[in-house]
Amino acid sequence: MTTKFGLVGSPISHSLSPVLHNRAYEFLGLDFSYESFDVASNSLEEFIATDSLAGVSVTMPLKREAFDLATQSFGDALLTGVANTLVRSSDEWVGYNTDVFGITKALSDVPQPEHVHILGSGSTAISGVLALSRLYPGTDVAIMARNPEEVSKLVSFGNGFGLSCRALDFEATAIIQSDLVLSFVP
Repeated sequence: MTTKFGLVGSPISHSLSPVLHNRAYEFLGLDFSYESFDVASNSLEEFIATDSLAGVSVTMPLKREAFDLATQSFGDALLTGVANTLVRSSDEWVGYNTDVFGITKALSDVPQPEHVHILGSGSTAISGVLALSRLYPGTDVAIMARNPEEVSKLVSFGNGFGLSCRALDFEATAIIQSDLVLSFVP
């Protein structure tokens, strides 16, 4: 019996995740399948209740919703309030945030920056701020995004983890002068 996994979010049709996952499963000889499902905000609970998936990768705009639906969450999901992975355990869903690990690995060979600019203030930006705090504590981080309330929350979050975060109105020249730019916009 094939074990089914999937990717949920909206929009989702552009994602190459099903191709990548299914090729990997085939190469590894695993009887798994992976599909993408367009699931709108506030529809995740209904979707996971009616589908027989063993786990889902979660993308925008559902990462906070996934965290809220998880019966249990671990590690970075608890720190960020964001889950990008849900795994079925009996009739419950367990939430994980693997974005922090991925961002940390992607930046692990980057020299210590003095000035970082983050574009965006959504769920992946929260993971990016946590990754930066582990790699480069005390770094100056300017956050630019459309939603001032979310930027304010992200600034507080980053400062709570030892970064020197501040909100900044969009300035192209500031970005050019940055040592590192992380874009978390869709």
